[in-house]
Amino acid sequence: MTRFRWITFCRALDVLEKCCTNAEFIRLFEEHGLGDDLDTAAGYSLTTPKLRNLLMATIRRNMERRDTEGNPVFDVLIRDAARRVPTRRKSVFSDEPVQELPIFAALRNSLAVDGWAIEEGTLLPTAPLPLQDQRSRLCQNLADPMFNEALSRLDQYETALDAGSWEAANAIGRGFMGSLFVAICQVAEQASQPREESDARKKLEELSFFAPSRQEKRGSPEAEFVFKLSGLMGTEGAHAGVSTQGTATYRYAMSLLTADYFMDRLKRGSI
Repeated sequence: MTRFRWITFCRALDVLEKCCTNAEFIRLFEEHGLGDDLDTAAGYSLTTPKLRNLLMATIRRNMERRDTEGNPVFDVLIRDAARRVPTRRKSVFSDEPVQELPIFAALRNSLAVDGWAIEEGTLLPTAPLPLQDQRSRLCQNLADPMFNEALSRLDQYETALDAGSWEAANAIGRGFMGSLFVAICQVAEQASQPREESDARKKLEELSFFAPSRQEKRGSPEAEFVFKLSGLMGTEGAHAGVSTQGTATYRYAMSLLTADYFMDRLKRGSI
C-alpha cells in the first residue's frame, strides 16, 4: 500500500510540471518503466501540462504500478518531487522563513498530513508509524451509512489541513471526533436516535466499550483519554495565527489513530 494520499500525488505532479523541462518530463516516463504508455499516447509530441495529465491517468489506472527496480511509481514520483522543492531559507530581516511558491507549500502541507516532512530535499517521517494504513482502514470502516457525518467531517478536516488552515482544522477535528463517538454509541446500543456527545461517551463507558479501570471506583482511563483528547482538539480555537502546522498535524495524527483504534474495536464486536 502507498504511504501517501492521492491529493499528495497530484500536488507532487504540480511540482514536477513546474520544475521539469519537457525533455525531463518525458524522461520520467522512461526512467520509471512507463515508456510504452508514452508511446501509445504519442507522448513525445505532447506539451508538459499534457504529459502531466497523461502521467496522472497512467498511475490512476494502476496505483500499484512498479518501476523497473520494483518500486511503487506512485511513491517514487512523490519523492522525486520532494527532492525538487527548494530548502526554505530564513529572511534576513527576521527568523521567519522566506515565503515559498504556493505549489511547494501545498506539497509540504499534504505531506505533513500524511506524516512526512521535506528536509533538504529528502522525505523524513514525522509520525511514529505510516498514517496511510490506518487512514485507509478507518475510511473503509466509516463507509457504513451510520458514519456518514463522521466521514464527511474527516474529509473536511483533511481539506483544511491540505489548505494550510491550521486554526480551522482544530475546530473541524474536534467535530470529527465528537460525531465519531456519537455514531459509535448509536451503533453499540442499537438506538434509533443519536445521543448528545458527552452523553454518548458516558454511555459507552457504561457499556464497557471503553476498557474499565483496574482500580476500584475509578472511571475508565480510555474514556478519560477520549474526553481529554476532545478538549485538546478544541484549544487555540479558530483564530488566525494561534496554531502551527506542527500542532495541527500532531492533533490530526492523534485523532486519526484514536478513531481507527476504536472503530476497529467496534467492527470486531468488542463490546
